[in-house]
Amino acid sequence: MRIGDIVLTFVVVCWCASVRASEGDTPLQNADRFIEAMSAARMVATPPAGASADANLNALRRLDAAMPALGEPGGPVCAYVRNRSLLQAGKSAEAQVGLAQLSGISSVAPEAVLGLVEANAMPPARRMSFERCLADLLPISGWNRARDMWDSDRPIIDLKELSPRPEVPFLHVKKLIQIAQLSETLGLHDFAWHAYVEAIYGGRAPAWSNGAPKEGAWLSADTAELWARAADNAWKTGERAVAYDYVAKSVIFGPDGQLGKAKTTLAAWKASVDAQQEEIPKAQLQEAVEQIVTLYAEMNVHPRALEIIRTHPDWVKNPVELEARIADEWKAALKAYSRGAKRVVVYGVELTDKTDPTDIKVPFACSPEAVERVAQEVRKLLDTERAVPKPDL
Repeated sequence: MRIGDIVLTFVVVCWCASVRASEGDTPLQNADRFIEAMSAARMVATPPAGASADANLNALRRLDAAMPALGEPGGPVCAYVRNRSLLQAGKSAEAQVGLAQLSGISSVAPEAVLGLVEANAMPPARRMSFERCLADLLPISGWNRARDMWDSDRPIIDLKELSPRPEVPFLHVKKLIQIAQLSETLGLHDFAWHAYVEAIYGGRAPAWSNGAPKEGAWLSADTAELWARAADNAWKTGERAVAYDYVAKSVIFGPDGQLGKAKTTLAAWKASVDAQQEEIPKAQLQEAVEQIVTLYAEMNVHPRALEIIRTHPDWVKNPVELEARIADEWKAALKAYSRGAKRVVVYGVELTDKTDPTDIKVPFACSPEAVERVAQEVRKLLDTERAVPKPDL
């Protein structure tokens, strides 16, 4: 299949993405079928050591037979596994079509874009264009930090400097997980599921390394429980489609015991069995939220901290005082970050005399707006690839 054929199939992802976005209450008609599909995908994603080529082919056939459609629960994750398998088998053109479709679905967009980078050997400038898409999808990540550095005009660091320039953002996986756990404890489920996803993408290595899942990667046994927690919190906010997809990730790439946990989770969801959230005493809420705000500030994600204070001033004890302190810390961090620079960009925003750095926004990973922009950019990049004449060999 030629790269140009992506144009013919790209409309599918636009339709699927819009359907999934409008159907937060995606139904699971058959839990056994869902589990069978995830088990089949697991055999393709993490084949037993020493598996023969025939065994791997049979596993792929089993997945093809069980795989749900893109708009069905777990469908995007299974499709990602299948396309990664095609990529590893050297069928990069076919894999590219499938990955392009998935770049417009939030639950697998980062993995899909990274897969497109891996699908072709490409010059640095072209690779950078795809990595900019990753930066857009993942504001708290090394890709966003790299994009800001590319777009800035800062001198090479002088090793004689007494104090190094701060990293923006400063990635710290334990702090990202702590934010998610605190949010979940408070019953802030919408915030919690986004925070768990951000802890995975922002603090871990990419999806795959050298063709096999790597411990500590986005998709690995190390992150399976985090995907499961993200799924449960998403479900409690009505985000059914992503909840199923995150369960799929936890099963396909997780340890053996994750399958049993998933069955229990699906049964609880079907029965709508949710533990009643006890009302959190105001003092406990304020203490925890101020801890979340501090953790964001420690990672130089001050804009997120400021947004929390401004949106929910009653969640902290002294909102005016806390906002002023966080704003001052942010300005001080940016002053050190900008030292000797002619042009500075942070979180995709250029700092000028007219820029109020406290107004910068840091959206959660894979926001609907970012996913839409990236889907359009991927289509444009692939259309450009199709238009460039190939040299005669």
